Amino acid sequence: TFTKEEIADFTRECEKYVGTLSGGMDQAISIMGEKGFAKLIDFNPVKAHSVPLPLGGTFVIANSVVESLKAESGTEGRYNLRVLECTLASMVLGLSMGLPKEKAFALKTLKDVQEQMGEKKETPIEVLQEKLHTEPYTKKELEGILGD
Repeated sequence: TFTKEEIADFTRECEKYVGTLSGGMDQAISIMGEKGFAKLIDFNPVKAHSVPLPLGGTFVIANSVVESLKAESGTEGRYNLRVLECTLASMVLGLSMGLPKEKAFALKTLKDVQEQMGEKKETPIEVLQEKLHTEPYTKKELEGILGD
């Protein structure tokens, strides 16, 4: 038998085979949802914490009936592009914080960067503002930062 957490993680991994770099939120809540509770979901590993809903509280869940082709290229494929951009930002931040390349290149999420910060005095937002610029990075610029 498998735990709900293992099933949620497995279904998240399955989405990669259809071309979606999914975070797994939809799968996790579909599998681990519980009447009367919201869920605070953590990943790597997947786990869900129950948060009691206030009595009489109501959630409205709606289907917009808008097709979202997350694995497609072009404007619809921006979902996967955002995942890639966050991974690259994590690596650039890691290098700018003085991490060795091997360690910086292992960073996949901004949460990974935050964990590397440890007990530093600055907040993650301050580090982002200090280390990254707001205009888009060029391919040449990223090659210069990340190397060949």
